[in-house]
Amino acid sequence: MRNVAILNIHNLCEEISKYKPCKSDGISPCLQSTDNTFVLKPRFTSNADILFEMVKYLPKITTENIFLVRGKDLSCKFYRFLNTIDQILLFDDESCILYGYTAQKLNKNLVEIKIVKADLLNFHESIIFNFSIDYFDKSPENDFIKPLYISALNQRYLLVITPNIPDYPKKIAKIVDMESKEEIPINPYLFEEHDIFEIADLKVIQKHNEKKYILIKTGRICSFEKRHLYNSNSEYNDKIETLIVAPVEDVLYEAMSHKKVNFSRYIISTADENQTVEFEPFLNADDIFSPAMAKNSPFILYSKENFDRGNIEIFKFDLNKRITYKLITFEKEIPFIYCDEKGYFLVETSYSDLPGSNLQKLTVEKIYIENDQKVKLEFIVEKDEIFENIYSFSSAGFITTKNVLKGEIKAYFLDEKESCFTTRFDEGFVPIFDTVKNEIKAFVIYPCFLL
Repeated sequence: MRNVAILNIHNLCEEISKYKPCKSDGISPCLQSTDNTFVLKPRFTSNADILFEMVKYLPKITTENIFLVRGKDLSCKFYRFLNTIDQILLFDDESCILYGYTAQKLNKNLVEIKIVKADLLNFHESIIFNFSIDYFDKSPENDFIKPLYISALNQRYLLVITPNIPDYPKKIAKIVDMESKEEIPINPYLFEEHDIFEIADLKVIQKHNEKKYILIKTGRICSFEKRHLYNSNSEYNDKIETLIVAPVEDVLYEAMSHKKVNFSRYIISTADENQTVEFEPFLNADDIFSPAMAKNSPFILYSKENFDRGNIEIFKFDLNKRITYKLITFEKEIPFIYCDEKGYFLVETSYSDLPGSNLQKLTVEKIYIENDQKVKLEFIVEKDEIFENIYSFSSAGFITTKNVLKGEIKAYFLDEKESCFTTRFDEGFVPIFDTVKNEIKAFVIYPCFLL
């Protein structure tokens, strides 16, 4: 078997050793009775570093510490924030500088937003910008603040949108220049009686040729909730939804040139009362190889479900040409959609016993959606193991299986078919990717929950 290091996060970072693993059996910290539970959440960077957020869920969600595992030499840096970080906005891979924000009530009618800049290598932290937002506080006795939508377009510009809820009496949609302090308004109008304040999700992604894109979904209702309300003939307000994909470069040019931004020109799909739309539906990329694949993929998936017809259409949107292609239509059960450098594919699995042993043959078949090409992979696994997931990129792919009776997860390389390591249900793992050789150089195992 290839030489792949299996490392424990405790051996990379001595600061984490004082925290005890929490045997939670996968129970979310927000459902546990203690407010001292932390979650380790890995973030994958484009240069193969792993950024672990140490997140506390109670009394509110905050990031308290950062563990940075460097891909080039497997060194680990520990950073403890001086300020409470409500959300990480941006991480600069090259300089290892992190940007986040913290929100705090100044009084019952005003919330202050502070932008924090943290140098993880030189252990320096500062407040680089702050601004205030009107707030209607229905519970002045606690510190909880209803979420608003803030995203960093780059190290200089912020996108800020308040949702259409009573807690924010004065609606805001603007781009903020943190250097000049200039605020460029966003035209909230999208179409008909629908505006940007009906925002349901906001994120900035980096895709093909390292270009960044703003992804916005409007329609303040979840797809499953809208489906239930429509099928039960119940009344609801948020009947219109939109998906918006806007190149950051174009938005900033529009903001600087015209001193306003119009997101209506970037709408790629809409949904009426009998439909719902979602970005990257059922896409089981799991972020492990996402930064590597994003460099080579100029596409993003979205779905459109029709409640009357009972089907879901999957579309591929070309970010460069701004053209939409329909990939496939599902009539009933919707399978996971996987992705690698060759395209999007579905997975079918089958099992056959090996007589006289406690083993079985697991067959995993990749079926590519666009050309119906099929690739069959076979593994020898224990009888109690079942297929869980596949991670596929270049020569670095592997599958995972789950053994419920033993409480174990096993990983098998796609090309060598040998088990490379085993973890428990209360552990997670991440691969360290060699971007030059396009192969995995190590796996880091970490506890999912800490006390």
